[in-house]
Amino acid sequence: AYSSINAIRQHLRPDGRVHGIITHGGDAPNIIPDYAAGLFYVRAGSRSYRDEIFERVTNCAKGAALALGAECKIEIDPPKLDPMKRNAALEAAITANMEALGITPDPDDGRRGSSDIGNLSHYLPSMHPVLAIVEPEIPGHSVEFCEATTSDRGRQTLLNAAKILAMTAYDFLTSAEMRQQVAQEFSQHE
Repeated sequence: AYSSINAIRQHLRPDGRVHGIITHGGDAPNIIPDYAAGLFYVRAGSRSYRDEIFERVTNCAKGAALALGAECKIEIDPPKLDPMKRNAALEAAITANMEALGITPDPDDGRRGSSDIGNLSHYLPSMHPVLAIVEPEIPGHSVEFCEATTSDRGRQTLLNAAKILAMTAYDFLTSAEMRQQVAQEFSQHE
């Protein structure tokens, strides 16, 4: 199952992701286990594509079980995190406010992690601006990233983020046109 899932990863669109580990692979290297288990995360840029990838991953597991004459049990543990439902009108306002503060927005490469803001964004217009506190080669969830959160750059970035959010909230609250654009954008997409 793990090999099959790994093989489909190269056929995913850039916004699709499958991450997995073997959580129980047996008790001894020379004995075929009676029980094996894995944990996988399936993510994508839309709910429909995430569900399509999930079905492919499920079929990999079921196919491996069928080939071996084994039983396959799939459990979905909460939370189920939805991809971010983006809102171009909100993003344009955020970008304008970043530029007003002298911050150059990074180009959007479409790669995003999973967060509960994705779930919220399907119920009301939401935004998830990203500001760097480390250089691009430093991965998130690393010691270097952790240390950067309390650095001078980390503190300044936090202040800039608060300013950008406040400025965007002000724009939204004082502009009927922006509120209409945000609502229209929200109602048009998945």
